[in-house]
Amino acid sequence: MQDGVVTVAAEAGARLVRNQAARILPARPGPDGRQERLMAEVLRIRGREADLQVFESTAGVAVGDVVELGDRPLSARLGPGLLGGLFDGLQRPLEALAACHGTFLPRGAEVPPLDPAAR
Repeated sequence: MQDGVVTVAAEAGARLVRNQAARILPARPGPDGRQERLMAEVLRIRGREADLQVFESTAGVAVGDVVELGDRPLSARLGPGLLGGLFDGLQRPLEALAACHGTFLPRGAEVPPLDPAAR
């Protein structure tokens, strides 16, 4: 495992696709006791193995941790509320994250990218 890159072995029948979104669920809970869900993307595929780029610290990620493969590529959601918003590189709204978690964000913090009530 390189810093930020994790190699995973896919189970038989699992579909691996380049640029596919994935989440790594470390077995060890985060400092606040919650299950962390680390966003990643499939970079390279070699047979049944894939290299994932993890977009947060990989500290504590270990052999045997669960990896959830998404059914689509990493993408951004478009809609009302996008213009004028402040987002990180994974389209997480920074103001909403700060309201939930304060200035220092925990790994795997998630909030909806766009306000569903915005029109």
